[in-house]
Order: sequence, then C-alpha cells, then structure tokens
Amino acid sequence: MNLPRLLKLIREIESVAPADPYAIALMLTESEFRGPLFRFLEIIFAVYLIQTQQTLRQITLGKCQVRLKFWQEKYGSKILDLVKAFNSNRSNYEVCRHYLSQIPDRDIKTVAIFYNGRPSKLYVDRLKNNLNLVNLVLDHVQMRRELQSAFMHASHLKVERPKTTSPFPAAQSSR
Repeated sequence: MNLPRLLKLIREIESVAPADPYAIALMLTESEFRGPLFRFLEIIFAVYLIQTQQTLRQITLGKCQVRLKFWQEKYGSKILDLVKAFNSNRSNYEVCRHYLSQIPDRDIKTVAIFYNGRPSKLYVDRLKNNLNLVNLVLDHVQMRRELQSAFMHASHLKVERPKTTSPFPAAQSSR
C-alpha cells in the first residue's frame, strides 16, 4: 500500500473512530508477504470450500490474513458479501481489529506471535517498520487536524489590532 492509499485508509477509519495502528500495520505487513494474485487465488479456493461445505478452520483470507470464521462472524456466510469484504480495505481493517481485540496487552512481540504463530525475524522487522510508519502517519493526521481546528477557531475570532504610531516620519513625495 502506497502512502496516499495509507492516508486515505487512515482518514476513512478515523472518520468513524480512532485508528488501531497495529491493525493497519498488520495489513501492510501481510500485504508484503502475499500479493494480490495470491489473495485472489485464496478467495477462489475459499469460495470452492464454502460451496462444497468443507472444513475451513485454518484458511486465512484478505489483506489482513484472518481466519474465515472471523470474516463470517462479521459479514455472514453469503459468498458475494464475503468476497466484497475480502477486497475492501475497510473490511480488512475491521476484521483485523476484531481479531486483535482478543489480546489484552499489546506489544510488537505479543502481537506478532498471536497473529502469525511463529513469525520470522523478517516478519517481525517488517511489522515494526510498518507500525512505525503507521504511527508517524497517524501523528501527522492528528497534527493536521489540530492545526485545521486551530485555524478554524482563529478565523472566527474578531481581533482588534491596537493602533500604533510609527516612530518614523511619513515619507514625503518629492514630485
């Protein structure tokens, strides 16, 4: 996910509630390890398994790579609704956030192990980097919001400037 898309996602999320940086960082990290083609093939496989009523306990889906049961808890079992949700950044964020709500105390190591089981050093490093990036962007968005609020407030104030006299005599025209 590039920076403009990340900003758009954060603004969309924060228009409803404060963003969970871990959920967004996990989406970014999982997207680095599984590209769009792989996720597309996962969706086709999941649709096949749903259609044939086969066991789906361990299959993970979407940009956030959360088990299907969490997707079904949030979006039901209708295939079309699930496919739409799998491809929506907002839906991926919501499912990831719901999944992470099971962790009482969050730190990078606990989240990585809970989410991935046995994460590699590369996975943990990328998760740390993505979490730092998300926190920087969230700070930027918050600062920008505060500045906009301050400017909006200031524009409504009527400020009277004191009249001052210049210590310099008025320049005279020589024409």
